[in-house]
Amino acid sequence: MGEVVNLRLQRKRAARRVAETLASEQRLLHGLPKTLRQTARREAETAAERLEGHRLDAGVGDDRPGVRRDGVSPDENVDVTTRFPQDPPR
Repeated sequence: MGEVVNLRLQRKRAARRVAETLASEQRLLHGLPKTLRQTARREAETAAERLEGHRLDAGVGDDRPGVRRDGVSPDENVDVTTRFPQDPPR
């Protein structure tokens, strides 16, 4: 007499074999070789370093609290009509 076989387990094993062959094909098609991954990583690091190197230092007035970049203190009362007398008062 023959060997007793669990059909459910056989179906699962067959499905796993098919899934593994499909996965290996996908890895071949879509996977990147190690050298290309390393090259891409190095290029990204170089670009980040270049960007960081072009970053501007702190501007004038940045280290003094309460002073704007144009040098005018927010406490200073600036009248627009005195700065631009050619404009008629409103």
